Amino acid sequence: QMKEADLDERCTSVARRKEELELREQRLAQRRVELEEAAERAPLAARQRKAELQNQLEELCEEVDQRQQMLQDIRCKKTERISTLRDDLAAAELSESAWRERCTSLETRKKQLLEQIQLEESQVQEKESGQ
Repeated sequence: QMKEADLDERCTSVARRKEELELREQRLAQRRVELEEAAERAPLAARQRKAELQNQLEELCEEVDQRQQMLQDIRCKKTERISTLRDDLAAAELSESAWRERCTSLETRKKQLLEQIQLEESQVQEKESGQ
């Protein structure tokens, strides 16, 4: 009877272990299926990620190109503005020089006219006193 109880206990233990082993095998099979599915999805996910990264890179390149174009436009406008300012400055200097020459010329003419007036006034006085 003891042997029978021991045998029953061992059978129960073996049955329990067999159930545990079957449960582990089911978990392993399920995990294997999950890993296989993940392995199948991995190339697709990698291709999608690669495409996303390529799109981001293209967008960044376009943005860099746009910013470089903007900088080039700014440099051109700056160069044009400097050129215009230099031209304006040269024109202002010429205008100032012409104005000074005109003033000098007018001052000289003024002196000549004053001298002529004085000469004519003295001639008139001489004629009046001579009469």
